[in-house]
Amino acid sequence: MSIQPPNEVFDPYERLEALGLKLDTRKLRAEWFHATRRSGDLLFTSGQVAHNASGPLYRGRLGAELTVEQGQESAQLAMLNVLSLVHQSTGDLRLWRAFKISVAVSATPDFAEIGEVVNGASLLLVNVFGPIFGAHLRTGHSNVALAGGSAVEVEAIFQARN
Repeated sequence: MSIQPPNEVFDPYERLEALGLKLDTRKLRAEWFHATRRSGDLLFTSGQVAHNASGPLYRGRLGAELTVEQGQESAQLAMLNVLSLVHQSTGDLRLWRAFKISVAVSATPDFAEIGEVVNGASLLLVNVFGPIFGAHLRTGHSNVALAGGSAVEVEAIFQARN
């Protein structure tokens, strides 16, 4: 995946449309936790996997059942689901900038390309928000078991734009 965004501020809704991506409109049904939580100018999201109406798209471990490319696609879709949460809870993606993401990757112990998988989520943020509001801190974790056998889970922190 190679994304070369120009050095400008993007309208995230126009960028999503240009990329052929749609936000998920299904509401997260959770009784014991929040999908998002705001503290000051920061918005925290719960972790999201790469799922659609049919369930998780990629199940298994990177380095065994799944390729790096499938991991990147999984991270990208999980990040799209995070953006859906932000939109649902605040009503407008244009109010936010990416601050930090944390990506958990289910992988074999010898899988060393965690950063390449995390790039799927990072590049989507930069392509949707542009390099000014899309650049962020990030952490990748591996060798974890994820809900439903998902390959990747993404959570994020966004900061209100000034």
